[in-house]
Amino acid sequence: MICPKCGTENGDSSLKCVKCWRPLQPVEKGPWLDSKPKRPAEAEAPAEKLPPARARRILSILVLVGVIFSFVVPAVFEKMERSRIRELKEKERQEATRPAPMPKKNEAAPVVADSQESRVSLGVIPSLDAKVKSLRFFESGYEPAQMGERAYDRQFRRDRSRYVNWEIHLTHRAREEGRDFQIDEIWYKPDGSVLAKQKLKSHLQESWLYSYHYHSWGWDEPSHWPLGKYRVELYVDGARIAAGSFTII
Repeated sequence: MICPKCGTENGDSSLKCVKCWRPLQPVEKGPWLDSKPKRPAEAEAPAEKLPPARARRILSILVLVGVIFSFVVPAVFEKMERSRIRELKEKERQEATRPAPMPKKNEAAPVVADSQESRVSLGVIPSLDAKVKSLRFFESGYEPAQMGERAYDRQFRRDRSRYVNWEIHLTHRAREEGRDFQIDEIWYKPDGSVLAKQKLKSHLQESWLYSYHYHSWGWDEPSHWPLGKYRVELYVDGARIAAGSFTII
């Protein structure tokens, strides 16, 4: 085959001139000749790999925290709501002014004078086979102090008094099973009119030989009590079991 450019004779199977390198035969284009080289951005993305160990640990922690929150947070809010409802009910009880039916006094129930305070009268509770050993008063906030931290008195300063509590000490025999009972209380103002009537639901356990029970009336802030001498009477099953007085000065 003779080169049309330089006239050099080449072999029949030559593709290019041995002298000038001019193509002697047409060359079919393959797809690799027509396609442009891909840029790095156009190259295929590498196959997705599993997250590293640290990422898996973080993911596990997040899942665990989510599970804990799904159980703990609702429980906390439910407990707060129950506490709020309980406080509201207690407030309503403290502020209730509608008088309850006055218990009938049972004059047959023996009443003895307390040797330490003539302004206190104490009795017995036949239905409980119990005796009232003492009736005392103490001042407190909404939540009273523990037994050993209470300051008992019969005179309370108006500018410091919030809630005034009565507390009775009962002695009784052990019993085969516990017993629920209710104490009806009447609070009298200094002028003799009724300040409040309340009910305290209490309980005696079967193994107890003595017990303490208390209840209160008052306000969250001091200086609400009018000056004067107040009286509290306590009843169980319609019989008066204790009565005593305190003074706001």
